[in-house]
Amino acid sequence: MPQLTSPSRFNILVVEDNPMLAELTLRILRRMGLEPRHAKCGDLAIQALNQSCPDLMLLDVNLPDMEGWRVLEYARAKYGDRPRVIVATAYDDTLHRLEGRVNAIDNYLVKPVSKDTLTRAVEDALTAIVTAERAEALH
Repeated sequence: MPQLTSPSRFNILVVEDNPMLAELTLRILRRMGLEPRHAKCGDLAIQALNQSCPDLMLLDVNLPDMEGWRVLEYARAKYGDRPRVIVATAYDDTLHRLEGRVNAIDNYLVKPVSKDTLTRAVEDALTAIVTAERAEALH
């Protein structure tokens, strides 16, 4: 984990419809000292995005009510290049990976995702956030 004075300061949104995967992801993030929010479908994710812009969004592509890409499109339209995004999906094909690149996601993880892989991806994203904040503070 990057050297952070308060990891819980990060606003993290987990968008995952599978209850077991959601709980596992939330548990891993909490053990990292984070306090994530959870949305189990695209509509609830958009409601959460209307409340605040997360620093980091962990996003499933295959949601019951809409594609996760629509959630990401909404977030980009509302907040620009924020939030940082890690896609975690069962889709391991070129088309979905290309969609991720087009939408400037930070990481594309194929389920099942190991604890170490998820932890590393989150640490990398949080480090990038802190680095960008420090660079911005210098200007």
